[in-house]
Amino acid sequence: MATETGTVPVEPSANDVVLDVRDLRKTFGSGAATVVAVDGIDLTVHRGETIIISGPSGAGKTTLVTLLGGILTPTSGTVCIGGRDVGAMSAGESAEVRRSKVGFVFQTFGLLDALTARENVEVALNLVGKGGASARRQAESLLTRLGMEQRLHAKPPTLSGGERQRVAIARALMNDPELILADEPTANLDSKQGRQVADILRTLADTYEVAVVIVSHDQRIYDIADRLLWLEDGHLTLPPSSSLEDR
Repeated sequence: MATETGTVPVEPSANDVVLDVRDLRKTFGSGAATVVAVDGIDLTVHRGETIIISGPSGAGKTTLVTLLGGILTPTSGTVCIGGRDVGAMSAGESAEVRRSKVGFVFQTFGLLDALTARENVEVALNLVGKGGASARRQAESLLTRLGMEQRLHAKPPTLSGGERQRVAIARALMNDPELILADEPTANLDSKQGRQVADILRTLADTYEVAVVIVSHDQRIYDIADRLLWLEDGHLTLPPSSSLEDR
């Protein structure tokens, strides 16, 4: 682990803030059926920082990560990415912020089995307006950066879980994001592959100064975090000591 739990190694400047969340709330339903998924969360994430948010199953971790990425609109509060409040934007404006500043990595990979590893990244580049030889070169470069240079032409069914997640990470990097949001990125992987994926995410923060937020209950990767936080009953706190016993 880079620092003590709940601390940051140096005092960052305001210019280094990538994600700033204030009094974030999300409720579902109404009246007696109201469910409070996120309840007054404050969070600041700086360039080059890796944060892991853990918590019990059903605590709202996936809801939180979709709020942080501007996919889900908060009931109240603000989510600012790169200084811009995505909750106050139109659907088109928030989509543009996600395309230009945020990379998403999900548990289920989301790859197309009929395409090669390179083509899976290339088609994502096509969707954001990049095409031809330039997109092909960029896809190959991203995969090579992640150690996939020998598997460019392999299709997902022939890739290991760790390799498929590397392709998903390459796709998340296609827009040179300031922020990566990873939702249970190691949940479907064995210990070795999960560790490799976690180390890749940490390296992206260290080498490219990307802000990385990982939502995970996987205690095997807690040690890559600058800060480990705990989500329960809608509140974000430092983790209870019992959650760290096996670290």
